[in-house]
Amino acid sequence: MHLPPQLARPVKLPCLHRYRHSAAFKVVAHDKLDLTVQKALYVLLCVAGVALALAKVHWLGLLPVTSADWVGLLQAHEPLEHSAAAVPVQSG
Repeated sequence: MHLPPQLARPVKLPCLHRYRHSAAFKVVAHDKLDLTVQKALYVLLCVAGVALALAKVHWLGLLPVTSADWVGLLQAHEPLEHSAAAVPVQSG
């Protein structure tokens, strides 16, 4: 399933920011300054952003949560035998 950019952006951006947190704190990094709490809060808020984005997509009904949403991915059943109705042939 491919989400349009308007729906993918709220999920994608917090994920990218999660891996860039070191670069975000490099500006204020100092030898005597402990930024562990701030970094943990930053990561927690990024996770909360992803959770909120997934909740919004769910509320819009765009997440595939029922078996009917996955029917397109199933392969069609190939019958083992074919049968036909017997039709009497009239001669004459």
